[in-house]
This record gives sequence, C-alpha cells and structure tokens, in this order.
Amino acid sequence: MLKKNYVTGFTLIELLVVVAILGIISSIGVVSYRGYVSSAEKKSAINLMAQISLGQQEYYSDNDTYFGVSADTCDPSQDLLASIKENIFGFTSIKAAASAAKSKYEMCVFVNNGDFTIIADNGTASKAATIKITMDSDGESTVQDIP
Repeated sequence: MLKKNYVTGFTLIELLVVVAILGIISSIGVVSYRGYVSSAEKKSAINLMAQISLGQQEYYSDNDTYFGVSADTCDPSQDLLASIKENIFGFTSIKAAASAAKSKYEMCVFVNNGDFTIIADNGTASKAATIKITMDSDGESTVQDIP
C-alpha cells in the first residue's frame, strides 16, 4: 500500500494575498489616524485660544488694557506664544518657553481699537496645508485652511 505525503500549510499565493489585504487595511488606518490627530491639534489650539481670551479679560481688569501688539495684525511665532503664556497665565519664562515649544500651533495677539484678536497658525513647511485660526474678543473663531 502506498502512503501519500500531504504537506500542510499555506501556499505562497495565499500568504501574498493576506499581506496585500493587511497593507490595504493599514493604509486606510494611517489616513484616518492623521485626520484624527489633525482635528485634535486644531481643537487644542481653539481651546488654548479660549483660555487666552479669558486671561485677556483678567489682564484687562488688572491693567486697563489688553495684552498684545498694538497693530492691525501680527505674525504668529513660538516666542510670542511663550510671551502670552508668561504675561497672561503667569508662567515663568522657562516654563512658558517649554510649554510653547510643545504646541503644534504658533500664536500671537494684537490689539486694535480697544479689542484684541488672537491668531494661531500651524504654518510649518512640513505640513500639507496651513491652518489659520482667528478668534476675536467676543470669542468668535474662524478656521481657514490655506493650501
């Protein structure tokens, strides 16, 4: 009587199909994850801007003026964000600089005609699109995607 040798396991084609399916699923997951991260960073910037707006009210009650540059606009930077955190929130200069360095957005505040405007910008060259968020002294915010 002849014995048949059966080899158990997967063929190369079956393994390649599984790898291809896993690659497709992981690429979909990476795109979704990037969207979640971008949205979370944007919400975090808006929340910080709302905190700055509340801090501006307290700063105004102490100093009879809002904190910020007297101008029609300003250019956001990490240094200005550190200055905001130092003057409005009372951070030490070291803590303000460290906290600003962690932020994904650069911010600035300008004062014009007795009102303030906060601008946040993620405008680094490595980002696909620049997102500019503006909040006025009434708490109204606008989000602008700049390709």
